[in-house]
Amino acid sequence: MAGLTLNAKLYNIAGAQVGATITSGFIDHSDRSYSYLATIPTGHVGSLTVYDSANPTTRAVRFSINPQETEISRLAWENSERTLTAFGANTLIEFAYTVTDAITALPLANVTVRISTDSAGANTVWVGTTDVFGVARDAYGKKPRLAAGTYYFWRTLGNYLFSDPDQEEVS
Repeated sequence: MAGLTLNAKLYNIAGAQVGATITSGFIDHSDRSYSYLATIPTGHVGSLTVYDSANPTTRAVRFSINPQETEISRLAWENSERTLTAFGANTLIEFAYTVTDAITALPLANVTVRISTDSAGANTVWVGTTDVFGVARDAYGKKPRLAAGTYYFWRTLGNYLFSDPDQEEVS
């Protein structure tokens, strides 16, 4: 596949193209691989699609962009008390949150789930990953334990684009 003319498009979370089509900066390594160092606006959430300009619908790769992913490990450590039974077993509500594919309705495994108390996602209170049944669990296999109220769920999985945040009521 050497010698392809690659282009790319940056999209926001709603699926609208951001800026002009990217037509330069791709490096052909002559071994059927290419590289591109993307310059993406700070805080941008959405996707980048790289495609063969001669076959844009059949030869395309989409990458999700979520700068908050780099915060996942730090946030999981800082908010681990939200699931420890010693802290929340008698005072907080165990909340089962399941992530499914929007088209097939099948559960999605290995989705990173982040819960915040605000719609901007600034105040994260829990971070976990879905199991094979699509149920969000922490590193200890426990579901989130939350006080009653409104929460916002942010989901990340490879090339999936979720309509985040997903607002949920815990009661």
